[in-house]
Amino acid sequence: MPLKVYVDTGETVWSTNGLEFDSYEKAKAYGENLMDRWMAVREFAVVPVSPGFMGQLTTEAVRKVAVRE
Repeated sequence: MPLKVYVDTGETVWSTNGLEFDSYEKAKAYGENLMDRWMAVREFAVVPVSPGFMGQLTTEAVRKVAVRE
C-alpha cells in the first residue's frame, strides 16, 4: 500500500499532493524536508492510502491511520 505525506497547515483538514512513497523512511524524509521549506506546515503525518487517493483528511482521521516509527 502506498504512503502519502499529509500536512497540517491550520485548516480544518490535512492536505496532500500527488506524491506516493513505497517506504516510511522516504515519506518521513520528504515530510521533514517539506517542513524545512514551507513555513505553513505545522506538522506532518505519513498515511497509508489506496493508489491514486488524493482526498483531504480530518485531524481525527490522520491520527487514526498515521504510520508511527
